[in-house]
Parts: sequence; C-alpha cells; structure tokens
Amino acid sequence: MRYTFTLLTLLSSFTFGQYVKNATIVLDDGKTIEAEQIIYGEKEYQFVDKEMPYALQTVKIKKVSNLKFDSINFSKTVPKLKETYFENDLPEGIYETIEDFYNKTPSSLDEIVATPEGSKLYERANDLMSFKYKSNNKTIKKPFAIVYNNDLYFGILGIDKHESKKMKGTFALLHSANRYVRVKYKTDRYYYTDMPLKTLGSVIAGSALGGAVGAIIVTSTSNGLNSFYPVVLLNDERKFYEVKNCKRFNEYFENNLSLGFDCKKEEDYNILKVRKLMIDNTNIK
Repeated sequence: MRYTFTLLTLLSSFTFGQYVKNATIVLDDGKTIEAEQIIYGEKEYQFVDKEMPYALQTVKIKKVSNLKFDSINFSKTVPKLKETYFENDLPEGIYETIEDFYNKTPSSLDEIVATPEGSKLYERANDLMSFKYKSNNKTIKKPFAIVYNNDLYFGILGIDKHESKKMKGTFALLHSANRYVRVKYKTDRYYYTDMPLKTLGSVIAGSALGGAVGAIIVTSTSNGLNSFYPVVLLNDERKFYEVKNCKRFNEYFENNLSLGFDCKKEEDYNILKVRKLMIDNTNIK
C-alpha cells in the first residue's frame, strides 16, 4: 500500500530515528526529490538524492509538505547502512606501513576502540575516526592504515608522509595527527576519498550544493561540501594526491587514469562531480 504523509501527520505520528528506504520528498514549493535512505531527525530529514547518490543531504522538516512512500519501505528502526561505495577485501587489523597495506598483511591484530570524530566536519560521523588500543588506552597515530568493522581508514600522518612530490600548492590538514579518514571507493588503480582541506589563504564557508533545489538542501556538515578536496592514492606510485582544482585534477589524472573534466566552466567541476567520476569510473569530459 502507498502512503502519503502530510507535514502534520509526520509531526504527530513519526518518532526520531525512523527510516524509509525509498520515497518522494515533496517540498513546500512543489518541487520533488526522489530519495533513498531517509532518516527522520529532530528537525530535518537526512537522505540520499538518487540524482546525486554520492552525498548525504538534509532538508528541514518545515520545508517538506509531503513524503510519499510504499509501506513496505518503512521501518521504525534504522538498519545498518552502507556508507562507502566498494567492498573491502583487506583483513581487519592495523597496517603499520604502506608496504604492509599493499601486501594485505596486518602488522597487528590487537583489539582497538574507535571514536567517531566526523560529526562536525563530515557527512557521516564515522568518516573520521580516532583509535586507541584496548589494552592500554594508548592513542594510535603512526600506522599507515586501519581496517575496522570492515571499513578502511588512512591515517593523517600516512597521507602526509606519502604525498606525491608532483603535488603543486600547499594544503593544511584540518585534523590532528591521530585522526583517520575513511576511504570511500577503490579500484585496482587507486583509492579515493575526500577531506576538508584548507589551501593557504582560503576561507572555508558556504555550501557546494545548488542548482534547482537551491539553498533548501544542504549537506549535514557544518561548512557544506565546498571545503572538500579529492584525496587519491595512486597504486602504481603509492603516493597521495590532494587535488586543488579542476586544472590540477586533469594534470594529475588525465594521462594515467584517463579521467578528466572540462575546466572551461566553473560549474563543470565540484566535489559531487568528482565523486561521480571517480566512483562511476566513467570519463565525463
């Protein structure tokens, strides 16, 4: 059966943390969004737009007039959601060096405790982690990578240590040395994630999302996505690239990955289009 809920019905009958697998979100101006993974929060819906599948978004409840969905897609509890876009094939454990990582051999299987750190800067809290050894409560910061609950994380120190010498421009990492960033995607040629980085002299503010829906929808990060830059580990070089802009993206990846953008128009390049290109792995130039 297909249910259509008005805003009044939602406010009176829904409780926080309920979940709809697929739905049509109808905004108060009549615009619609085909969405999935909709979670009802205190003041907003969290969801994934099917037309922009590689970003978590939110919309204020007061901006929604209807939510249309089949009853089979409704759940009173939120299931465990897939938050990355690849199947990890590395064993659980701590990878002390980049060599251990590429050999798929953990340096340590010691039990660890994780603390999500990404709620203010990232779309999902688990996109950024800190780890401690369970045995002595000592913070982990030197190992190159960690696989935890089947998610792969690169350490901030490892990214900095293995940065390519071909990199042009200076970035300041916004995290302390004991943080680990979650990998979003991989192929046999590269590992992909993105991070809120800061170039010297830049200001982090505003949102990268726009277009037809406009400012009604923002990402769940405090600064939006305009502060995010691609971070790519090329397997043949075993080096990281933090990508400053469209020109640098093409300079780094056109030849060896056959991936690139048309940089003539500013709107042709943003982090959402980078994610789509890197994850769908189809050249859109």
